[in-house]
Amino acid sequence: MISFDDDERIGASETARAFHQQVQALAGVALDGIDLVPPCGTCGRLGYRITMGGALDLGEAAGLAQAILPSISVDWDDGAATRDALVAAACTVGVDLDAALVGRRVEIAPLTVPQVTLLTRAITASGPPRPTG
Repeated sequence: MISFDDDERIGASETARAFHQQVQALAGVALDGIDLVPPCGTCGRLGYRITMGGALDLGEAAGLAQAILPSISVDWDDGAATRDALVAAACTVGVDLDAALVGRRVEIAPLTVPQVTLLTRAITASGPPRPTG
């Protein structure tokens, strides 16, 4: 049997799957297009990267920020503030998130496997979302 999966790809896939499950279960954000980007010998990119599957709307970005750091305050109507809250929440767990505001959506640059692992741990530790209001 020929297999094109190696241990690194399998590990990256498992990390992406765990992140997807936690984000969907605890933040209510469906990352339907989450995907792996393989290493690139030409450009020098080492290791697999995980993409979020496209830009998040402001509600999804705010939900993800609050899943990472439940105490963060997010203004869902202000795109720049929502993006900044997401970046700040990720920073508290050691992830330097590269996120851009594109219209009313937040585009997140592909993340390394260790970055996604840190985010997954933070989301898992924060538990289910608390009711607001």
